[in-house]
Amino acid sequence: MRLFHRWKKLPSAGRLGALTIALEARGLELEEVRLYPGVITQSRWGEADEDTVDIRRVRFDLGLASYVGDVQTVVSVGLHALARRIERGTTAGLAPILADLQTLAESYRRIIEGPNSFRIPVSSGGHWRGVIMRSPDGRPQLTVRTFVGERE
Repeated sequence: MRLFHRWKKLPSAGRLGALTIALEARGLELEEVRLYPGVITQSRWGEADEDTVDIRRVRFDLGLASYVGDVQTVVSVGLHALARRIERGTTAGLAPILADLQTLAESYRRIIEGPNSFRIPVSSGGHWRGVIMRSPDGRPQLTVRTFVGERE
């Protein structure tokens, strides 16, 4: 019960979309999608790792006798791609950029089925481009490499 009330008090900054949280007789269930700092490391890049903004799905299911929790990186957006979004997007400001990042998160299940490279259009104009890669835990994630404006 304490976790339920404390989680609801967490700042919404960095959360994409709504918090899904339910406290019922059988336990607590919660799910949210949140932004985190990250890094992409590839052995062929040498020491040239790429800093990212990661979109992670956080899920918890706490019962009286069981606990299941998972934090999964579903999308990594390179800072280069984010800078291109700021440069080439038709709308400026934090709210439209967060909406475009939320579109990435919502596209995960559809895009992960393939092909390996993807193009995800956004309502603010233009589209994200990237490839599906394996995260350090072996699960697939969308890795966004750039943003292309609608006139390009």
